[in-house]
Amino acid sequence: MIINEIDEFRINTICKRLKNSVTQIEVVNWLKNFKDHDVDKALLILEKLEFITENEIIELYDSKLKRILENNQDNIIIHAVCDYGKSSTLMVYYLKKTPTYNKFEYRIVFYYHYSNFKHKIKNISSKTSIVFLDDFSGSGKQFVNYYKTYVKPQIKNVKKINQLTFLTLFYLKRAKSYIQRFCSEIEMVGEVRNPAFHSKGSVFGYRKSMLPLRKFSYEYGKELFSIYNKKEKTNEVYPLGYKNSQALIVFAYNPPNNTLPIIWSSKNWVPLYPRVSENKMSESKKIRKKLAHEIGLIKEIEVSNVFYSGEKDLGWRTINFITKTDFITYSIMKMIRQKRTIPVICQILGITEDDYKNIISEKDEVFETSNSLTDYGDNIYLEVKKQLKLVRKEIKNNSCVFEIKENNYLPKEFKGVT
Repeated sequence: MIINEIDEFRINTICKRLKNSVTQIEVVNWLKNFKDHDVDKALLILEKLEFITENEIIELYDSKLKRILENNQDNIIIHAVCDYGKSSTLMVYYLKKTPTYNKFEYRIVFYYHYSNFKHKIKNISSKTSIVFLDDFSGSGKQFVNYYKTYVKPQIKNVKKINQLTFLTLFYLKRAKSYIQRFCSEIEMVGEVRNPAFHSKGSVFGYRKSMLPLRKFSYEYGKELFSIYNKKEKTNEVYPLGYKNSQALIVFAYNPPNNTLPIIWSSKNWVPLYPRVSENKMSESKKIRKKLAHEIGLIKEIEVSNVFYSGEKDLGWRTINFITKTDFITYSIMKMIRQKRTIPVICQILGITEDDYKNIISEKDEVFETSNSLTDYGDNIYLEVKKQLKLVRKEIKNNSCVFEIKENNYLPKEFKGVT
C-alpha cells in the first residue's frame, strides 16, 4: 500500500480529530486491511468517527444526571444495565467522578446486580426513583428485555417507586421509539445519533455519496462480527455493528459492538481500536498471564532490578524475586503505553483505584502522573520491549534446532557380566 502526501495529510488531521488516541502508524497499519482502491473510502469513514474521552464521558454523565436530579427530590437508585458485553463497572466509575454525584451523593445508592432489587427494594421507606445506566443503546431491545425480565417483576408492587429513567450516553432514535412503545413508564435521557448510513440524515451526505461507503463497510464487515443465537442455533452476522446499529463512536475504554466492526474487530483483522473481549474475566486472566510471562523473561537484562525488588538471604547466597508490586508496576507501565484508561487497568489487574494511586506514588521515579511515565520510566519500558524481542527470538531459534549425534557408547558391564 502506497500512502501519498494527500493521504498523509488526511491521516494527520484524522489523528488530531480523534484526540491523538491513535498514532499515524496505527492508522496506516489499519489501512493495510483494505485493498489499495478502497483506502480513500476507509479514510472517509475515519473522518466521521467520534472518539469520546474520559473527561467527555464524565461531562456527559454529569449534565444528564444533573437534569434528572435537580428537579427531583426523591432518593435515587442507580443500576447499571448488566447485559451481554456491557462495561457496568466502568460506567459507575465515571458517573461517580461527576460533580453532580458528589453534590447529591447522600441521596444515591447503587444496585450493582438485578438481584439487589429482590433483597432491598421492599425495605425502602421514602419515595425513590430508579436510574438505569448504560453507555450506548442501538435498538432498545436489549434494555427492554432486561428490564421486563429482571427488574419490572420485582418493583411493580412497590408503591414508593416514583420515576424511572434510562440514562445512556448515546442512543439511536429507533431505540427511544422502541422503549417508548414497550416501556412507556420510562423516560430516556442521552445524546441522540443517527446510523451512519441512514437514508435521512447520514453524516456522509446524500444517498449517492453514502451508498458506496455502506457497501464498502458491509463487504469488509460481513466476516468480522457475528453472535451465536442459542435459541435459533445459528450465527447472526452483523457487518454494520450489532443489530445493524451503524454507529461511529469509540469510548475511551472500549468501542461498543454497535460501532462498525471494521473499526474494532480482531477476527483475522488489524483493529484500529481493539474491543475488549465480551468474556472480560477470561480476557483479564489471559492478559495477566501474558504480563507475568513477560516479566519472567526480563530477569537477565540490566533493568531487571526494577522489577525484581524482592530479596531473600539463603545463607550461602542472596536471591531476588518478583513481588506483587513489581508485577503491578510493570503491568501499569505497559498498559499506560497502550493508552488504556485507569478503570480498565484496575479491572484487568483486579485492583482498586486506591491501590493504583498508591503504586503511582510509591514509584515516582517511573510514573510522572497517573497516566504517564517519566523519561526514566519511558527508557525502562523501551529497553524491556527491545530485550523481550531478542529473548523471544533466541527462544524461538533454540526451540527449533535439534542436533542428532552418533553415539557409539558400549557399556563396560551389562547385567553383571563384563
